[in-house]
Amino acid sequence: MKYNVYIEGTFSGIQSIMVEQVYPITIKCSGCNLVHKKDVILSIDSINYTDKDEKVNLKVKCASCTRQMYILIKSMATELYEEKFYCAKKEDNRYLASQLQGRGCYIEKIKDANIHVLSEKGRIYPDIVFDEGYWREEDNMNNTSSIEDFN
Repeated sequence: MKYNVYIEGTFSGIQSIMVEQVYPITIKCSGCNLVHKKDVILSIDSINYTDKDEKVNLKVKCASCTRQMYILIKSMATELYEEKFYCAKKEDNRYLASQLQGRGCYIEKIKDANIHVLSEKGRIYPDIVFDEGYWREEDNMNNTSSIEDFN
């Protein structure tokens, strides 16, 4: 099953959004429908392999039915900004951050994501924190970048 991870909101003064490809998630086995007892950290830097030598980022065995559960992260970044930031593609009022491909499991919930903002003036705001779905910063030239109605 494929899951698209979007950053949605009303964006102002923002060139792009960058999302670290590390997600704390809740998963459920598609065989027996048991929710995995602990949240797992899904990271693009974690490399595992299926029994068929296919690359995946998460490999977990169901505690109930012993079914293997796999998830692969496909980053949807379209361009590199500086050395370590990949910019997400904007679609209307949202940015497509990544696509998660699961086999043997359902993704019940994504708990959090580290989001960085690239302003229209080229300034990077790392690890932004939302207050009730709202974030706003102003640089020393009084240029404002903001996200409202974050979802």
